[in-house]
Amino acid sequence: MAPLIRLAHRDGNRYWLVMGPGFAASRWLEAYERFLEAAPGADVLWHLPEGGLKVLSADDVRDVACRISAIRSRQLGGRFAVASPEDVDYGIARMLAIYGEHYANPPAPIEAFRDANEAWRWLSDVNVPAPVGSER
Repeated sequence: MAPLIRLAHRDGNRYWLVMGPGFAASRWLEAYERFLEAAPGADVLWHLPEGGLKVLSADDVRDVACRISAIRSRQLGGRFAVASPEDVDYGIARMLAIYGEHYANPPAPIEAFRDANEAWRWLSDVNVPAPVGSER
């Protein structure tokens, strides 16, 4: 069985984490908090190639965005990207970004992507054009 969360790539203070199927929001947030304890200020990409966000209700998504903000404040976290190619999961990730901007205090810089490479570029602040056909 594949691990629930694995580190796929690290570049300086950027971390590309891949989520396996079957995760719960509480375990995701606990892992993020533990991760930031070890790497304060890290920019983190959570890649969900197999989806998984569709189990969250709208209230869950708002709560997750607020908890991400609280964790970031306590642990000096950087930006937070979520990448999922599946339509429903991408839509829920967009909700997460909107809730992070409008409901979290302080606002949480969360961005949703369909393409993990595009998300990685966003975290790096490199102005590289998105691949042809990439959506955001």
